[in-house]
Amino acid sequence: MGLDTKTTTDQISLNAASHDHILLDDQRVEQLRQKKTSFSSTEEFVCLLGIFFMVRLPWLFMIPMVEAPDEFAHYWVIKFLREHWRLPHAQEVFAGGPSAVYGSMPQLGYIPHVFSSLFMPYEDIALSGRFGSLLMGSLMLFAAFRIGCLLFKENKLMALALPLAIVFHPQLIFLHSYANNDSTSSALASILILLAFESVARGIAFKRTVLMGAIVGWVAITKYSGLAIIPVMGVAVLASIFIHGTAISTAASSILCAGLVAAAVSLWWFVQNGVEYPGDPMGTKTMYKSWASTFHRDLNYYLPVSHIIKSLKWWRMMFFSFWGMFGYMNKYLWRPVYLVYTAMLIAAVLGWLNGMRKFAFQKARTFKFTRTNSKDIVMWSCLVLTVLINLASMIWASVYNLGGPQGRYLFTSEIPVMALLIGGMNLLGEKKAGRIAVCIFLAFNLAVAVGSWIYLFRLYGGWHINPLQ
Repeated sequence: MGLDTKTTTDQISLNAASHDHILLDDQRVEQLRQKKTSFSSTEEFVCLLGIFFMVRLPWLFMIPMVEAPDEFAHYWVIKFLREHWRLPHAQEVFAGGPSAVYGSMPQLGYIPHVFSSLFMPYEDIALSGRFGSLLMGSLMLFAAFRIGCLLFKENKLMALALPLAIVFHPQLIFLHSYANNDSTSSALASILILLAFESVARGIAFKRTVLMGAIVGWVAITKYSGLAIIPVMGVAVLASIFIHGTAISTAASSILCAGLVAAAVSLWWFVQNGVEYPGDPMGTKTMYKSWASTFHRDLNYYLPVSHIIKSLKWWRMMFFSFWGMFGYMNKYLWRPVYLVYTAMLIAAVLGWLNGMRKFAFQKARTFKFTRTNSKDIVMWSCLVLTVLINLASMIWASVYNLGGPQGRYLFTSEIPVMALLIGGMNLLGEKKAGRIAVCIFLAFNLAVAVGSWIYLFRLYGGWHINPLQ
């Protein structure tokens, strides 16, 4: 009897040890799986980054400055900051003439360009400054890569399609190939969308929220078109508080600190600018007066909002210049190309309508809100809201002629636009049909980008290592 008891005890111990061993093995497998997934994600992003640079560098070394929209004006600010290591005074801006037209506007969007100029001789600043745009483009790519993983968690192809759309977008390639502050504002807006989505997915975190505040402050003194992202940040943060049941005190302290950081980063500039340009702390009036006098335009320009909304010319210009309009906004793509992009936009809209139809007839009755699907609804809604607010701000700027219907002003919504297009196409028909549509979209972008480079390379007569020549 004693022997049986001892045998039973030994067997129990052996089974427990085996169970612990199996658990340890399972933990090791899970750790290895997570490590492999993380490494795979790192590998994928590095590959995307390599393609990103391969696509853009030939453009950067090809475009002469006279063929890049307002690069002379951007160049004046970058050169001044690099030479004097301070912001320009009003007298220096007025003395700079037409080239200094952006001197009264926010100059902190050129920090990446000044930084990149440090790695080459000062004499080559016209070229080295362009790498600042390339640097910010890579930041946008990172945001697209992470957002793709959040939006398309169970679809690897769609998750990768979003950053690939960023890589091959013809007009965005052009933007990242010359010195400008649009590249900075669009990249910062993309990072803000990523941080907002991280908050929706994981809840409010103090450090992340404060970082969002700091970036919002930087956007405010980079380019005003980027400010369209701020209302969306508010919606995402409030939704995150509701979804995760965050304590009001915790959320309030995080938001308050973020607001204080945003104010600390940006308000000093507006105070300083108000001193330099009395009555014009934003610098827009000074900029417009200089621009209007240079190009002999009406100083009291005004168009009703209804006139712009109904203007087919305005929408056509915005659409064309979003996908591809090079040179000084005077080098068009082959017109059928725009028709194909229009067809793809219609296909994406039809895909979303098809998805809503399926939901209404098949899932609406049994649908229940959960924390998981609430997150998805908030993120996709924020993408739509970003595009709508961005378009509204462009229309408002056109009312006072502070900015025309130029596609690069919509690049604040670059990731939302591409995500909505990919998401809509993916909902066309069955899964296979949707994937084929998305692959055609990406391949078409690549073909247009390559074809555009060949056309411009021949037109510009080869390489322009010195953009000033």
